[in-house]
Amino acid sequence: MRHVASSGVCLTVAILFLWVLPTQTVAQQTAGPEHQRLSSLVGEWTYEDSYETGTSVCEWLGTTFVVCQQVFTEPSGTTVPVLHVYGYDADEEAYTMYSFYGRTFGWGSSASAMGWVEDNTWTFVWADNPVSLMRLTMLEEKPSSVSLKWEYSRKGGPWQAANEATLTRVK
Repeated sequence: MRHVASSGVCLTVAILFLWVLPTQTVAQQTAGPEHQRLSSLVGEWTYEDSYETGTSVCEWLGTTFVVCQQVFTEPSGTTVPVLHVYGYDADEEAYTMYSFYGRTFGWGSSASAMGWVEDNTWTFVWADNPVSLMRLTMLEEKPSSVSLKWEYSRKGGPWQAANEATLTRVK
């Protein structure tokens, strides 16, 4: 029963997000250099870590958001769909990542992160858990390859490695 309620919440959030977006003024939707920086995420990718493999298709939604639809395959053969929406929040002067998980963290769960980019390194931090933080560092090694590194910190302690993966551009 819980997964039905969570799925309903995620669906409602996604519908509201897509409904509100077109009502913004043209000035609000104008893409700046920060939005253009998101173009490095656009394309078709393969994903591989020590646990699972997957594919990701990332496309522009208008001129200010990049939407990535991913499907991961676990060792058991179970497939897990994930949706990521990347954007830029000018008020916060930070990138945003909204993620909707088909199963990984429970049916219909979601998460959001704030991020920054410097040169060829993106860093996103999730702070919605009062006990721990999660950080993702994405290093663009080449236009066709991105190294991912997840770390966590408990109660503000040192960052500890959680997982590493590689994205390889297919198209």
